[in-house]
Amino acid sequence: MHLFFVFARNYPISSALMVLGLIFAALAEGVGIGAMLPLFALVLRQQSGTDAAELGGETDIERRVADLFTSMGIEVTLTNLAIVLLSTLIVKAGLVIAAKRQVGYTVAQSATDLRLRLLEALMSARWRYFVDQRMGIMTNAFSTESERSATAYLYATTVLSLLINSFFYTVIAFLISWEAMVAAFVSSVIGMVLLAPLVRATRKAGNKQTVLMRNLINRLSDTLQALKPVKAMSRENQIVPLLSEDTAKLNRALQRKVLATEALAAVQEPIIATCLVFVFGFCMVYLALPPSRLLVLGFVFVRLLTQLARAQRQYQNLTTQESAYWAIEKTIAQTLVEREVDTGEQAPVLEQQISLDAISLQYGDHVVFDEASLEIPAGEITALVGPSGSGKTTLSDLVIGLVEADSGTVAIDGVPLDQVSKRAWRERIGYVPQEMFLINDTIRVNVTLGEDGLGDAEVEAALRAAGAWEFILKLPDGVDTRVGERGAMISGGQRQRIAIARALVHKPALLILDEATTSLDPETEASLWKTMLELRGTVTILAVSHQTQLANIADRIYRVENGKALPAAV
Repeated sequence: MHLFFVFARNYPISSALMVLGLIFAALAEGVGIGAMLPLFALVLRQQSGTDAAELGGETDIERRVADLFTSMGIEVTLTNLAIVLLSTLIVKAGLVIAAKRQVGYTVAQSATDLRLRLLEALMSARWRYFVDQRMGIMTNAFSTESERSATAYLYATTVLSLLINSFFYTVIAFLISWEAMVAAFVSSVIGMVLLAPLVRATRKAGNKQTVLMRNLINRLSDTLQALKPVKAMSRENQIVPLLSEDTAKLNRALQRKVLATEALAAVQEPIIATCLVFVFGFCMVYLALPPSRLLVLGFVFVRLLTQLARAQRQYQNLTTQESAYWAIEKTIAQTLVEREVDTGEQAPVLEQQISLDAISLQYGDHVVFDEASLEIPAGEITALVGPSGSGKTTLSDLVIGLVEADSGTVAIDGVPLDQVSKRAWRERIGYVPQEMFLINDTIRVNVTLGEDGLGDAEVEAALRAAGAWEFILKLPDGVDTRVGERGAMISGGQRQRIAIARALVHKPALLILDEATTSLDPETEASLWKTMLELRGTVTILAVSHQTQLANIADRIYRVENGKALPAAV
């Protein structure tokens, strides 16, 4: 039940209203049960035609209940007591509905809040941490674990509701006969202890399920991203067994969970029956309770044991789900530790150049740069060339501020990057990666990413600057044409131009093309470099490429190799 108190701290008002509603609902039911005692006594006396003395005498609690109703102006008659009983049940139902409404709001909100917290933590994390993460695990946390966490809270509130009801049933039974209540308590504790191993087995299976689901979703995510080459080479038979193994493990964990859950439900019934027989036998043989009290006690004990059994089953369900909450909280906490710190305060100004001076960077034992230096003049096209893995993309990451050098300085117009607001600097950067992404939406949305401040004029200007306006005019819906999943409805060159338009729509001071033309045919690539020439002078361009056409338009070329960035002939 620790999980409930965690959620109660996060949602204090909703939790307090829910608990109050459940308490008042239990009180209302308690009043109704209190009315049953004199009600049954009256029925028995009227049916038998005898007085209270012949039926075992009017008990102290019967007199107190009767006096309470009399003080409230309610005459103790069969009709009035029946009306009180039904009224309290109706009031209880209304209060329970109100309490569960709060539960429903909190369950939905908690899942949303967990997703947003995870997303915000990821967006604020250092880039190095982000690229080291397995995206399948993050996807599973965002979709499955957040939902299971909210479900765990639902089970926790249900357990609390049942325990509150059980407490009031216990109080009522204690007032009627404390000896009988002690007997019922002892038998209930014994029964729950006997069933505890099944609850522990369920918790273990739930924890295993969380771990296996993470691994399976992560592997599935990797597989789906590589599905085309897998099918093209007919390697499905090699991939399926990898997923089948994880699925089989998950299946076994689910089987153990279901077995423990169903075993608990099956075994509870005979245990409850045994407890009831024991308590009734004790009441009749050793306590010799009068029929009216025996009837009410019977009802109370049946309800009490049933509520406790349900509470144990719901707690068992809780144990299968709560591991997801602790898993996603751990992920969020780990991600927050890796939050990117922006200590710079100066506004970035790019009018002269970006300089990288004596940059050294090492990943483990691998030396990426060893006192490498280069300059990127404002308004010019600077090209980075070199073999794969030499660090060209890492250089652009250093300029953006996504990666920090172990030593050396990155400066904008002479101001070190760590003194500049990283967020403000990145707002002045347009970035076009090799693996561009397009949303399954319209061209307009893909250019603006849904930003309200960008209107038709800005979208058109960006598309014209990217050389995309001509083909967009030929589309049936223009900028409102949908591009399909990952841009499947348009060509590779068109996708690339839309990606460039997205980078240009904010009128950046720096445009970075990171292998942006690798997958294009020579004609389309030449057209894009022509577009870059038209932008020269108004935008500083840093281009990373293997292609020879870049050398024909670049103002400055650096060859990145062996930890250095050396000037090359233009």
